[in-house]
Amino acid sequence: MSQNNAMLRALSILTLAAVVAAGCKSIQHVKLTRPTFIKSVVSLSPSTTEIVATDAAQTLLRGRTAADDYPMSVPKSPAEIVASVKPDYQKITEIHPELIVYDSALYGPSDAEKIKALGFETVVIDADTVDGFETELWKMGDLLGYGTQFADYIDRIRDEANKALAEKITPVPKVAMILAGNGGSPMIAGTKSFEADVIRIAGGDPVGPPVNNFVPASPETLATLDPDIIVLPTSEAHKNTDAASLLNSPTLQGLKAIKKKSIAPIDEEVAERRGARVDLFIKSLHNVLGAMGGK
Repeated sequence: MSQNNAMLRALSILTLAAVVAAGCKSIQHVKLTRPTFIKSVVSLSPSTTEIVATDAAQTLLRGRTAADDYPMSVPKSPAEIVASVKPDYQKITEIHPELIVYDSALYGPSDAEKIKALGFETVVIDADTVDGFETELWKMGDLLGYGTQFADYIDRIRDEANKALAEKITPVPKVAMILAGNGGSPMIAGTKSFEADVIRIAGGDPVGPPVNNFVPASPETLATLDPDIIVLPTSEAHKNTDAASLLNSPTLQGLKAIKKKSIAPIDEEVAERRGARVDLFIKSLHNVLGAMGGK
């Protein structure tokens, strides 16, 4: 279970416990020296806002995105919005944060270069595996001086992963994570994506193209993959209509998942954000795969 870090803010040494090895934890000491901890943060993605506001302190946030909606306590002042479709580079410069954090899934190489060119310390969440995500959390916890809180979150992630791995689903279902497309072409998560790694941990065999993001899913591709279960990131308000759009799609009628109506809705914010609810993502996905795996 948890190995909490000894951390004294008055000192410049922060000791963190790293999670290693499948199914167990051992302690690896990382010694960092910094005169002070980060006191001001600009977050350019909802997922990183979740992490800072949940596992550190939302008082550190000096700038955020227009789409931030979790946790509910995140300040709602429009004056703090520094990113909508694109970052407001001038406003970020005026804030002069000690740290910028963002998820790479939201920005292309051009924006990444512009963010880097601002000259502020930056942490980018871009891991394609849960283990890699944990490493990025350690780094953020180091900088913010909230090592104990971040260690607790990583413990929750590992606990849910270990529970899922211990409760194997037999036979292992082929699982595709698909975005409904809102009338357009559906999108499918690639097998090298963070979402695919969570599917593996949760007990499924992810199917899709060998990429690390969501890409258009042609009927021919889906017919070849023929998943047993389709995981559908959606909102509570739209889960019925999104599921119906897949179930009634004339191009998908030959799929096993469609014939068996094995559509598993899951909270889109939990499923699509590498944020403060990855433990819930693993737990929720394991539960729905377990419930549908034997159908």
